[in-house]
Amino acid sequence: MPVSRDPESGALVSRAGAAYAAIWVAVVGARLFFAYGANHLFTAQLVSWGEANKITLSALTAALIFFSVALLIGRTVLLAVRARAPRARAGLTVPGDAAVGEIGRVA
Repeated sequence: MPVSRDPESGALVSRAGAAYAAIWVAVVGARLFFAYGANHLFTAQLVSWGEANKITLSALTAALIFFSVALLIGRTVLLAVRARAPRARAGLTVPGDAAVGEIGRVA
């Protein structure tokens, strides 16, 4: 997902293609399938696995929540890292590296 500068506004923009959309559809689909399967398809196997490994329902729920948050944080960090390159090439200051003017506007 490349980050570039919009020639008209000068703002940083990112564009994602079909491959990025396909990955997110696959991840969301897998999560939905797991939620459905845990209740309808493989409940007994999941309970048996949890009991054998001493994993509670609360621990499994927390792990799935952390997984979702990790995906969002990872995407955000990756975009932030990629956003530094166009600013550095343009000779602009990068927030956190130097003084910044108004919020949302790089001096």
